[in-house]
Amino acid sequence: MSLLYIFPLKIQYKPLFKFLLNIIDIYLYLFLIFFISLLSCCMKHILNNYIKELSSYPDVPNVLELMNEIATWTTDNISRSFQLAQSAERLLQIIVSWAYENNELLQCLQYTKDPSWKNVSQAFFSQEYAYAIAHKFYISYLNAGSLPTLLRVSHLSKSIAEVLVEIFLKEWKWFDVIDFHEPYFTATLLAWTWQTWFDALKKRKENQLSSIRHGIFLKHDTSSDYQNNYPYDIKKFFVELNRAWFDAMSTYTSTIIPSLENSLVDEIPYDDYLQLYCEACDQPWDEIKKAQEYLIEQFDVASDLWIQNADGTDVHFDISWMTFANSCITANIPWSEIFSAPRREWVNWKIVAKWKFFYSCSGIIKNIVLDDIKDGKICTYYAEEGNEWFKKTIAAFPWSDYIWEIGIGTNPHLQQHMINKLLVEKIWGSFHVALWKAYTYTHYDGKPVNVDNGNRSSMHRDITTLLRWQESHIMLDGKLVQKNGKWLDPRVSVLNEGWWTLPVEQQPEWRKKDYPHGYT
Repeated sequence: MSLLYIFPLKIQYKPLFKFLLNIIDIYLYLFLIFFISLLSCCMKHILNNYIKELSSYPDVPNVLELMNEIATWTTDNISRSFQLAQSAERLLQIIVSWAYENNELLQCLQYTKDPSWKNVSQAFFSQEYAYAIAHKFYISYLNAGSLPTLLRVSHLSKSIAEVLVEIFLKEWKWFDVIDFHEPYFTATLLAWTWQTWFDALKKRKENQLSSIRHGIFLKHDTSSDYQNNYPYDIKKFFVELNRAWFDAMSTYTSTIIPSLENSLVDEIPYDDYLQLYCEACDQPWDEIKKAQEYLIEQFDVASDLWIQNADGTDVHFDISWMTFANSCITANIPWSEIFSAPRREWVNWKIVAKWKFFYSCSGIIKNIVLDDIKDGKICTYYAEEGNEWFKKTIAAFPWSDYIWEIGIGTNPHLQQHMINKLLVEKIWGSFHVALWKAYTYTHYDGKPVNVDNGNRSSMHRDITTLLRWQESHIMLDGKLVQKNGKWLDPRVSVLNEGWWTLPVEQQPEWRKKDYPHGYT
C-alpha cells in the first residue's frame, strides 16, 4: 500500500507532495526488501562463503550440484541452512584431503556416528530450555563485546543452535563462521590421510579464523570407543587442532552437552541427565557471583591452601601472589567455579581422584592418584584402569607432570561425580587440578587476575576430587573455610543450597518438584 492512501485527499492532488511520497514509497519498498533479506543474511552470508570456496573445485563430483542447491535456497528455514552448511563443510574437508578419489573411504564416512543435520531430532531439549540456554550464550556474546564470532555446533546441540540463530537474527546480529563438531567424521578422514590432511585442514581453519575473535562452542562429549577406533597419534593431532582454535580466540563461551554414553557410565537415564544439565544451567547466578566474589577476597589474600579428604588426598598449594577468577558468566555454560594456579614449584604431597574420567586422547581412566608431589613435580602417577593411556598422555607433552590450575567447583545443583568433562569440574563440594598448560588471562570478566604460573604445554586435562561426605576440609592459612564439601560462612550459603536460599516465589517451577535420583 502506498503512503498516499494514509494522507488526506487534499494532499494527493498537490504534485510536489505526490512526487515526494512516491519517492518515499520506493525507499520503503527497498527497506522492506532489505529487512526481509536481513532475517536470513546470517546464514546466507555463511552459505555464500561456502559457494565461493566450492567454486575453486568445479570438476570434483557433487560440487556443482551443492553450489546450485545453496544458490537457489531462498527461505528462512534455519534447519535447512544448517544442513546445507554441514554438507558444504564435509565436502570441502573431503576435497582438501583428496578423499573424493577413494571410494572405500567415502563409504566409511557415510557411516560415522556424526549424523546429518537433516536426520537429527529436535527433541534433545524442550523449547523452553533451548531458549534459556541459547539466551545465556547470547548474553556472553554481548559481554565479550559483540566481536567477530565463530559458532561451532554438534548434532546434540541442534535445538539450542537453531534458537540461538533466531535470537541473533531478531537482534540484528550474525555469525561470521559456522563449523561443526564432528569428531568421528574428522577422525575417520584423518585415519586415512592423517598427516597430509591435518596440515591442509589446519591451514584452511587458520584462514577461516583469521578475523574471528570470539567463539561459541556447542559441543558434546565423545564416546570412549573413540579410544579404540583411532590411533593415539591421530587423536593427539586432533586435540592440538582444537587447542589451536581456542588459542585463536580472545574470548569464548563453550558447553559440553552430555552424550548417551555419559548417562550409561554415570548410571543416570539419558533424559534425566539432560534435565540435570539444563537445571545446572538455571541457577541464581547473581547471588552465586556475589558469593564467589566474597570467597575470592579470602583466597586472594591467602598463601597456603590445604585440602584433605578420607580418600587419601592431602595436598598443600602455595597460592601467594596468585589471584582467583570468578567463573560465573564467562567461559563455560553451565557455570560455576573459582580458579587460579598454584605457584608451580610449590605444590606438595598427594591427590586422589576417585571415579571415572574420559579424555579424548586417552579413553576412560578410573581412580587417578597423583603421588609423591614434591616441589610441584608429580613424581608418581597412576590409575586403577587406563593406566597405560594415562601415563602415555602425560609423557607425550613437556611439563605435563606439573599442576597449572586449582579450581573449586561451586554449582549447587551438581552433587555427584560425573564423567562429562565440563560438568565434572563444576560439582559443588569438589576441587580439581589441571595438568599441562596454564591459562594466560590477565583479565577475567573485566577484572585483573593473575592465574598464570608459567607452565606451558598444549593440553588441558582436569582431574576432579570430591570433598562432599568425605571427611574433608579446605583450609586457608590454617583457617577452616569448608568442611565435608559445605562452606561454613553463612554469607556464601547460596553455594551450598542454591535456589533454596531464595523465597519460594522467586524459584523456577522445576525447583519445586521432587528429584527421583537425588541430585539435590
